[in-house]
Amino acid sequence: MKKSKQQQPAKVSQEDLADQWNDAHPPETRVVVSFDTGGETVKTQTASAAWLLGGVAMISLYGITGAYRLDRVQVLADGQPQTNQGTK
Repeated sequence: MKKSKQQQPAKVSQEDLADQWNDAHPPETRVVVSFDTGGETVKTQTASAAWLLGGVAMISLYGITGAYRLDRVQVLADGQPQTNQGTK
């Protein structure tokens, strides 16, 4: 018997990931970010549009120095931009 191949989800390029994010989420969107060091998460807002750095989709966040990998950022349920919240 021949095994049927399961359909694999299409891989999204980092550039497409950034473009899709930018199309759906303006700067100041409320998000939660997961830190690289483990289970710690922080609620914040995006401070920029997403862009590529070394081929990886990145984004700036209020209250977090530098850029952060977009795959570590999730939109909060209300997700709406809130003007003048936090400082970069």
